[in-house]
Amino acid sequence: MLGVIKTHLEKLSDYICYLDTGYNREDTIELMQKMYKSKNIDFKKQQITILLLQKIEPVPPKQETLFN
Repeated sequence: MLGVIKTHLEKLSDYICYLDTGYNREDTIELMQKMYKSKNIDFKKQQITILLLQKIEPVPPKQETLFN
């Protein structure tokens, strides 16, 4: 994990929204409200957490085959 941001939906920037969803701020907020509509979440109060993750490539095996 490279970073953690705790914020509220209304405080998201276009920059973070484009990185996370590929959409602008307004479209991202609308998307999240639709995704969680059945959960009855009050996004004015609910804090959200954004994680920045880095993929770790597996170490290649030293022995490629069972019998050399």
